[in-house]
This record gives sequence, structure tokens and C-alpha cells, in this order.
Amino acid sequence: MHIEGREDGEACGTVGAGPADFETILTTELRGEVSRERLLQQVCECVCGEGVLHENSTEVASRIDAAMHEGAVLAAPPGTELPLAGRATSANLRLAVTHTVAHADVRVAFGALCVAVPAALTVPAAVIRTAVNAVRVESAVGDQRYVLTAQLTPAGCCAYAECYRQAGCECAAVKNTPRAPPTARAQPGTLSHRNHRLNCQEAHARNVLHAARIPLAEQAFGTREVLSRKVARLSTPGRGAETVHTVFFR
Repeated sequence: MHIEGREDGEACGTVGAGPADFETILTTELRGEVSRERLLQQVCECVCGEGVLHENSTEVASRIDAAMHEGAVLAAPPGTELPLAGRATSANLRLAVTHTVAHADVRVAFGALCVAVPAALTVPAAVIRTAVNAVRVESAVGDQRYVLTAQLTPAGCCAYAECYRQAGCECAAVKNTPRAPPTARAQPGTLSHRNHRLNCQEAHARNVLHAARIPLAEQAFGTREVLSRKVARLSTPGRGAETVHTVFFR
């Protein structure tokens, strides 16, 4: 979960807004099925348990709880996207909103992460719509405004990944991609940043081989974009005008 706040009343993460006055990143483990209600309950527990919003932690958590039980859930218009929290979060990583809840000073948006692929000389712009569910909560207490975003990443490996094949402006998920080797499935926090990056490169090379049938020795050098402290995209040209993307989530 990524939390940021401002003390001047300006909405966090909006176009033209300056950097947040503070930000916090929290990680927790959830077992079993996770509903929207349970996800918001976990957000409230993290806010109160860690006291990340200082004197406003309890107030914001109670407002989120009220929105969860008293607010109306509405379907979002198609194509609705919102920015995510974090100073280091790229504008290319956003929340594709499916449902919203509004109650008092709380705005909640549910959906999945999406990644905008910028246009290159030979590759048109596209959007990767991932299967990673996420939520964005915006709340205000007086002149202080907060944005909390949380993503649900499958546990059991240091980096969960999804592979996509881009043809023109369309990106389609590639199924049955190779499993990561044991070294890339160590518990979170046990690998250095360098080893994590190398493991991701190896996993992406296997995905290119699987999706485009291009041996490692013949694969072109790709590009890497760090989208946030928890998400990165690796891209390599495939056959013809295709491009293979792998999005990694930590």
C-alpha cells in the first residue's frame, strides 16, 4: 500500500500538483479470498495500526469504514483512469477504474492496474490492462488531503509477472508463460536489487522465447521502465511489428 499526503488542501496525484509532503509504503500478507470490503478493512487496519496519518489516522480510517458500509457502489464510465500515489510513480502506471464509492469526504475507486506504453519509432502507443486488482482512496481532514493506493499481488515469489504481446495498438495477454526458476522465487526481501533485476531480465527473455519464438541469442536489446517502487515493464521487439512486454510486480 502506498500512502501520500499534502497539507495545503490540494488533491494529491492530480495534474499540476506538487510533490506530496510525505509518503509511506506498507506491505502486508492476506490469505484466502479478498473482497473489496476486506481490502478496505485491511487499508483501515494499516492506517490505524501504523499510525501513518499521525493524529488523523483514526479519523480517516473511520471515514473509509463509513464509506464502505454507507456509500453507494457505482459502475465507472468506460475508460476511467486515475493516477496512483508515490513520488517515484510514473504517470504511465494508472488505475483503470471499474467501480467507485463516494461518501462524505471519501472517494474510493476500485479497478486494476494499467500501463501506458509510450509510442516509439516503430511501435505505436498502447495500454496494457493487467489482472492486478487495486484500490485508490482519497480523503480530506481539514486542510490535509490524503491519497492511499493498494495493489493485490500474488504471494510466493519475489516478483509476480504478466506477459503481453502487442500488435499495433492492441495488447493481448500471453498464457502459459514459463515459470520462474527457484532463484527467482525466493521470498521477498531476500534478493538484492541487482539480482532481482537480473532475474526479471531472464524471465522476460524466456517470455520473448515463448511468445515470439525468438531464441535468446537472436533477441534484440529491449527497454526497461521503472513504473513505481513495486512495478516495472520490460519490452523487446518480437516478430514483424510485434512487441513482447513483461510487467513485474513486487
